Amino acid sequence: MPAISTPSIILVTGVNGYIGAHVAQSLLSHGHTVRGVVRSEAKGKPLKELFKEYDDKFHLVVVPDVNVLEAYDDAVKGVTGVVHLSTPLPQASVSDVDGKLF
Repeated sequence: MPAISTPSIILVTGVNGYIGAHVAQSLLSHGHTVRGVVRSEAKGKPLKELFKEYDDKFHLVVVPDVNVLEAYDDAVKGVTGVVHLSTPLPQASVSDVDGKLF
């Protein structure tokens, strides 16, 4: 698999998480543009401040429900790579976790 050349647009899901923010920082510092996915505008506000020095290279996309089939259709348009770090949130009503996962 070929390496991704710089500069590229990289989609980072879960960018507001601990690992996601560090991955975004690394990508930005290496000259990439990061399109970060968050579940709400509010979750993205701290990142806008954190990455303000990369203003033109850091963009947020809101995907409120990652379980929707077409949730990432617009977010992936034009990207060179994807770092997928988000996960669906468990539903409070799920009592048989093994039955739902396997």
